[in-house]
Amino acid sequence: MFYGNAYELFTSNIVLLALLNNVAKGRRFDRFAEMNLKKYLTVNRASRCNPFADTPELIALCQPLESTLRNASHQGTIKYDHRTDEVSYRSGGTGVEHKMTYAQYLEKCVDLMISICILIMMEIVYVYAKHP
Repeated sequence: MFYGNAYELFTSNIVLLALLNNVAKGRRFDRFAEMNLKKYLTVNRASRCNPFADTPELIALCQPLESTLRNASHQGTIKYDHRTDEVSYRSGGTGVEHKMTYAQYLEKCVDLMISICILIMMEIVYVYAKHP
């Protein structure tokens, strides 16, 4: 369940980054281009990166996010075939089977962990800058 838990951790804690992005775009911290903070907090986690779509430095942090892989991780339906060294899972919506090598799966997990680490570092820098 590593991938699913990491996905939840990242998307649950991306709010500060979203608020800082609003300020960088010249808006109030709680005002997004198409919604307010109250609405943003209700959108599904897969959509939490949408406000960064036009900010390459921030959207890069969201690249490892795959909601179908997250769902399979949480549902415990990721399967590993030791004969082929492949990981497979099905999409909840369409049932389409997805396959990748185990190394590719690990790369996705590592990339997501790196995004989490960057997010944590950014939050530490922000807090430290406010309260040295």
